[in-house]
Amino acid sequence: MTVLTQQKAPKEPYTSVAYCNWLTTLSQYYYFIPGEVELTDEQMDAQNAAKGEAQEAIEDGDNAKAVECMTKAIAVGGATAMMYGKRADLLLKMKKPKAAILDCDAALKLNPESAKAHKVKGLASRYLHNWADAHTHISKAMAIDFDDSLEDAQKFVDKRWKEIQKVETLKRNRAELLKERQQKKLRKQRMKEIEKAKAAQAKRDAEAGMGEYL
Repeated sequence: MTVLTQQKAPKEPYTSVAYCNWLTTLSQYYYFIPGEVELTDEQMDAQNAAKGEAQEAIEDGDNAKAVECMTKAIAVGGATAMMYGKRADLLLKMKKPKAAILDCDAALKLNPESAKAHKVKGLASRYLHNWADAHTHISKAMAIDFDDSLEDAQKFVDKRWKEIQKVETLKRNRAELLKERQQKKLRKQRMKEIEKAKAAQAKRDAEAGMGEYL
């Protein structure tokens, strides 16, 4: 645990976004990589104990304590996508969507097909009104593992996303139309300049021809 001892945790409570951000970044050092990071029996026992305490806290309705226990479990090392996903879910329930998204990102680095991580990130993005990410991750979660509880959220997010897409499409069409009009205006102006230059050249040629007979 040398890395943890070398890094100072924020002074904010363990349930704060700052603390969760710190630990999420720090604990990525302990991703399980076969042949490089492997927990000892003692570490595994400590991690399982912390996870057990987290589950008990969840059953007691104490999400703050559950976050603390999952944080301890993650800090042991070799954190899995499921562990990050579980803490992300707890953080979202505590109305900390930004911290939840950080944990989801950590989980998805370990397992891009984690339905839990996609689900929580989609719901957290919804609360932040990031409709594009909400649409992407909820859709991905439903594709990996259909969840009845997500249907209403998916319908709501899809409706908002389509509305935004419609507005964005109108903006793009207007921008393209404006660009086309500007280009047409420039071409017309350029043609006038060319015709004017031709007329001027023709006049000079005519004057030069008349000069030969003087």
